[in-house]
Amino acid sequence: MTMTDRRLEDINIAACEPLITPHELKQRLPITPGEADSVISSRAIVRDILDRKDQRQMIVVGPCSIHDPEAAVEYGRRLRKLARKVEDRLYLVMRVYFEKPRSTVGWKGLINDPHMNGSFEIEEGLHIARRLLLDLAELQLPLATEALDPISPQYLQDLISRVADPPGHVKRPVLCRRVQERHRWQFRCCHQCTEVRQSPAQFPRHR
Repeated sequence: MTMTDRRLEDINIAACEPLITPHELKQRLPITPGEADSVISSRAIVRDILDRKDQRQMIVVGPCSIHDPEAAVEYGRRLRKLARKVEDRLYLVMRVYFEKPRSTVGWKGLINDPHMNGSFEIEEGLHIARRLLLDLAELQLPLATEALDPISPQYLQDLISRVADPPGHVKRPVLCRRVQERHRWQFRCCHQCTEVRQSPAQFPRHR
């Protein structure tokens, strides 16, 4: 006996396809011990900067959203070189955002639509996103992303050093209020963190 009457429910759903689990994806694309040590170290540095134990300023810098993994790796290599030059004053964290929550029309981001053609191959998008994070972690570059729901981070969180949770993306009023309060606290006490987004024109294309 089914509890769903398809004449009444899910009438706009064409099909349902199960996604790979976070555990399975991490088994296919595992983090190395060296990369894990790098993430642990960078998280500790970010924490110390936010707690003012480390007097450097943290700069989160990178493209508005990732659309070209090869270009993103090239960007990461260049950013890593710059990070070494300024590490006594600044702590550079690469912005690696995969989803576009403000987009009511058009492209929804690399995870949701990796081919940018409306095919919505989400499982492939998760593979591409994790592979990219592994390539960037190999450079020992601290990475930042945005957590828009409780699902996507489970596939990627072990490679991330700094997570943003902007209150404007949260729909439930109570949760939104809590996030806003936390966000205001961070803004007052974590003035040493600056985020810089770059337009596509500033983002180097892979050649």
